[in-house]
Amino acid sequence: METLINEFHLNDEMEQKYLIMKKIREMTSKSKIKNICDILVDNNFVETLNRYLIKDDDNIVFESTWILTNILSTSNENTCNVVNQNTVNTFLSILQTTDNFDIFNQIVWAIGNILGNSIEHRNLLLEKNYVFILTNLLSEKIDDDRYFDEIMSWSLANCYSFYNQEIVQYKYIEPLFNSELINKFYSLKNNETISNIEYLLHKTIENENRAIENLQEKGTLHIIVSRLNNMHISTYLIKIIGNICAGELADILVEHHNIVFHLKQFIEQFSIMNHLNTQQQFLLKEMLWIISNLSVDFQQKVIDADFRHVIAKFLTLRKYNYEAKIEAMWILIQLSAETYYIFEHNDMLHAIVLFLQNLLPKNRIFYPFLIFLNQSIRNEPFLIEDFKTTN
Repeated sequence: METLINEFHLNDEMEQKYLIMKKIREMTSKSKIKNICDILVDNNFVETLNRYLIKDDDNIVFESTWILTNILSTSNENTCNVVNQNTVNTFLSILQTTDNFDIFNQIVWAIGNILGNSIEHRNLLLEKNYVFILTNLLSEKIDDDRYFDEIMSWSLANCYSFYNQEIVQYKYIEPLFNSELINKFYSLKNNETISNIEYLLHKTIENENRAIENLQEKGTLHIIVSRLNNMHISTYLIKIIGNICAGELADILVEHHNIVFHLKQFIEQFSIMNHLNTQQQFLLKEMLWIISNLSVDFQQKVIDADFRHVIAKFLTLRKYNYEAKIEAMWILIQLSAETYYIFEHNDMLHAIVLFLQNLLPKNRIFYPFLIFLNQSIRNEPFLIEDFKTTN
């Protein structure tokens, strides 16, 4: 590597410099990347790469960017070395001026590495309005599918690196709440890309009510709900729906987007499947949790949707996990809080008895239901006869 570095500095012909740069890039893309990148950093080659980022030759700019991307993927020390040489400003400038897709995409990848390195580097890019710059550029390139790939969505999702340590200020992320851009990412039907975007949306609305309002105001909420018509959905989509249903806009989802119906369709699909994998079990549990929450304020809507048969199946069949059964039970409790919903349907009573019988050998008792049952029988003693006849 030192030989190639020396050759690069000694050679005055741009074509030869490009070929040497390409060889260096190929070496940094191999398995022992860290050792090679350490040599580049130790020989101050990052400074050289920065100088060639602003050349008029797209080929050498692309190679320089790719090498920097590889260096940024190795260690905190190497990333700090790159960032401390004003590379971020150069990257952002090139993003806004280049017409070369390969250079644009490589810079987005490099910035994604910086975002994921540390809180300080993530905040640096957010404060330099990276999301604002990128979303404006994407709006200009809305008709070019190449700009809406996995790398683009991954780089944006990395704005939430270290989220558990420090919440991202909404003002830095708000430009992404653009229905045209979200719809574009969805339209390409790349599951990894969509998962990245939904992760970003989920993390944003988790702690920011204004983000949920923006989903409605900018037409993005309709796009998100329509995703429930696709069986290949991410866990983040369901978490987004759950966040909204637990907040002030729940009535919009229920009354204007018919969320109960959408969830019922999905839940019914799960009920006829012979086997549910781990992700499907999780999705089912989350959907039942959402219906349980909606059963408090939108009881009649849930009753009208008639989940009775699928809930009976969830409670009685072993293929559904304990967490899903518990959420199904919570739905019944909520629906019976002001009605005799459970006691009006014998299939419900049978399902509950089987559910409780299966819990007892495992020393599991669903105490909320027992408390509810006790209160119901005290208030209406005749219900005990209905319950006893099912056992």
